Amino acid sequence: MEPGDLIGLPRTDPETKRTVWLAPEWWPSQGKVIIFLDELNRAPVDVRQAIFQVLTDYRMHTHQLPDDVYLVSAINPDDGKTSYQVEQFDPAMVNRMCFIDIEPDIDQWMEWAHANKCHEMVTRFLSVHNPLLHQASDTGPFPSPRSWHKLSDLLNADAIPPLAQSEVISGLVGDKPAVAFIRFMDKNYKKPVSGKEVLE
Repeated sequence: MEPGDLIGLPRTDPETKRTVWLAPEWWPSQGKVIIFLDELNRAPVDVRQAIFQVLTDYRMHTHQLPDDVYLVSAINPDDGKTSYQVEQFDPAMVNRMCFIDIEPDIDQWMEWAHANKCHEMVTRFLSVHNPLLHQASDTGPFPSPRSWHKLSDLLNADAIPPLAQSEVISGLVGDKPAVAFIRFMDKNYKKPVSGKEVLE
């Protein structure tokens, strides 16, 4: 967002002849809302400055957030292991937030994947190759919950041409995981009966 999208725009009150700020479209009018500030450390400094008052006072200009509104952000930190193009938070911003490190969890992801009908071959592969759920890299495509989900969508749609299978899968999850996944698919497609069929 631009700062104007985030904080709303000014107008002149015809009676008082003073400038007033209109609430932006996204501003909640009632509670039980989560405002999700995604990739906050990628935002330009003027956008980060615009939300400072919200983090501190739960208000922006004259607009007060209702009760039961929660602010949550998710960021990729600059931890020196990857080359994310992010900005460091200044101490004042850090002091207004609670930071919690989260690692991908295979059991939670598998539960989500089954509930969201991820392709059986993806869930079966990751149930055997847990470490390949997420292996961040700054040298090209790498396996992550997001890239496995994209691969699942393509498999469910039968949208990967057989002659481009290796290139497409490598382009999503990286070369080595792609080789392992393709071998796993070939091996399992040759089985005369699947585990699901046995249970049924």
